[in-house]
Amino acid sequence: DHVIPPVPVRQWVISVPKRLRGMLADRPRAVAALTKIFLDEIERLLCGAAGGASDPATPASARPRLGGISFLHRFGSALNHHVHLHACVTDGGFMPPAEQAVSDAPPAFLPARPITHVHLAALTERVRRRVICWFRRSRLLDAAAATDMLAWENSGFSIDASVRITLIDRDVPSYFQSLEHLLRYCARPPFALERLSVIRGPAGRITQVRYVL
Repeated sequence: DHVIPPVPVRQWVISVPKRLRGMLADRPRAVAALTKIFLDEIERLLCGAAGGASDPATPASARPRLGGISFLHRFGSALNHHVHLHACVTDGGFMPPAEQAVSDAPPAFLPARPITHVHLAALTERVRRRVICWFRRSRLLDAAAATDMLAWENSGFSIDASVRITLIDRDVPSYFQSLEHLLRYCARPPFALERLSVIRGPAGRITQVRYVL
């Protein structure tokens, strides 16, 4: 209610090759690098059509910026170990007011262009190369391993951006396409209480705990 403004929000999810997941599991620095690279490239895509977002000559104060919240997940739906990243991002950028505008003028929201498979594939490739380069510079991968990963036909990097919350759906109570539902999903714990049950023996004592997928 007080953090995300009334604009469309899109969920972005990235998973990385198994070779890198173990290193993400116990290296906060690697998680921070992945998060920064991922959000940088999302911003580049969403704000590029707004003008100046990717032009080095444009001052940073005059470039549109997006807003986002990231969530690190260390698990999959089967309680398996699977480190990946979710991000809830404004589906567009905010342009700061012009210098001649009044000091309390709000930033203008610039809606993002529709995202196609071509845009998603290009973004995935840029993220893949930057992440592998970071792991190489940080000496978590040697040169041979980095070169090998860049040559993989199936890169192991996967990005999904299919979930989008519109302004019409945003604040509908208990709706599966509302913003609250999306944020609860992203902030959920590894297991769901409604999937847990207990099995009792003849004496009434709990003998097993069952988790249903």
